Amino acid sequence: MAITSEFSLQNTTVEIIDGALNSTAMATLRAAIKVATDNAAKVTAYTAYITDLGNDTPICSPVKISKITAIGETGKTFAVVSAKLVSESGTIKAKGSSDEGDLTLDFISIPNDAGQILVDAAYHDETTNANRVFRITHTSSSQVVYAIGMVTELKKTRGTVDNFSSVKCKITLQDGVTESNPA
Repeated sequence: MAITSEFSLQNTTVEIIDGALNSTAMATLRAAIKVATDNAAKVTAYTAYITDLGNDTPICSPVKISKITAIGETGKTFAVVSAKLVSESGTIKAKGSSDEGDLTLDFISIPNDAGQILVDAAYHDETTNANRVFRITHTSSSQVVYAIGMVTELKKTRGTVDNFSSVKCKITLQDGVTESNPA
């Protein structure tokens, strides 16, 4: 799924919810997503997580990541398992294990931006509870995309006279993405 093809970046907000302080809440959210039978149930689980976490620990409320210039695509990838049979002239193939993939965010570097500071902290978090929730909202259509992942790559480029300093952030997804239906 290419998020950028579904809506333009204009009127789009990307937020990080830093729930690393509450590993129980993250475990509950991930369990609810795994047993959810439809997208609406997943959206409800994310909404409850964000609301409860914000009420219990206001520091964990959603924080906007400023100056986003690109949002990458997401999608599950399957490994291909194959075997060449001696008795046949062809190769048989099947789907193997799957990987939820990555989400890439590009943004202009703003050193004092609260969202970018949380992204940097998530990158440097080497604990087993390094997952964060990301929420992408398109205000014109009211569509919301949720994702859980670890920031596994953070590359900074230095600006020039004609370019801003920028950051490329790779979020390794844990449970895929969940999209709300536009209102």
